[in-house]
Amino acid sequence: MPFHLTGWAQDIDLGGTAQGLTALADEIVVTSGDNLRIPELPNLLAAMVGLASDTALEPEARINAPSQQRYLPVHLLPVNGATDADVEPSTPQAVSDFREAPIEFTRSEDASVVVNGDSSAAAFQWVLGLWGSGVDPVPAGRRMVARYTSGTTVTARAWSNCALTFQQALPVGRYAVIGLRPMAATAIAARIVYRGGAAGSWRPGALACDKESDLQHEMFRQGGLGSWGEFESDNPPSLEYLCGSADTAEEGLIDLVLVREGRV
Repeated sequence: MPFHLTGWAQDIDLGGTAQGLTALADEIVVTSGDNLRIPELPNLLAAMVGLASDTALEPEARINAPSQQRYLPVHLLPVNGATDADVEPSTPQAVSDFREAPIEFTRSEDASVVVNGDSSAAAFQWVLGLWGSGVDPVPAGRRMVARYTSGTTVTARAWSNCALTFQQALPVGRYAVIGLRPMAATAIAARIVYRGGAAGSWRPGALACDKESDLQHEMFRQGGLGSWGEFESDNPPSLEYLCGSADTAEEGLIDLVLVREGRV
């Protein structure tokens, strides 16, 4: 089953105090204030934290939920950023990887995050999670890497849908997505939006890069998270970008497996 990328983000000056972040508006997952309703994919496969700081105080984050109260809070390290500015993914990217032992939450419970840091002014900060029920195996077939571009002006600090133009037309057939490297000037993350079908609801994604030389975490490429879902070549997906500013140009790579050539 594919996974879903969502989380919390806010422009905030934490001032060296522990505070919550607002849940990102999401078309699939219910959110209200600082609360995010755990979806039908209730296990945390990975988490990515971006926090700002201009002092010796080490930024930190944790996820709170009723199901975790009988254990211990889910503390998340390492942290991206830790500089006095809006936070973008570091290079190399900092990721808490739980693929081998996902953290179990309870479906439909509300979860929130508590973060701490100390920047000189408000900065855009975030905690993102990959929610799933496990990692689907990569299907057999010819592997390819498709390069795409988009000229969409995104809405800053919110998920924004970007139609893709592939550098080369995809051969006719059915494809499985097995990785993503999204790029844009202030990109934080991006996620795939399938057009209808069984995979249409969940939006798997990855941390983003802002230049070719950035070191992306290995889990986001070439099957590190298994299969992300499938699509037909004449009905390709779009991408939702999360950027710190209103970027006007997006590009990147999508790792694919050709699972069936031609039309049925």
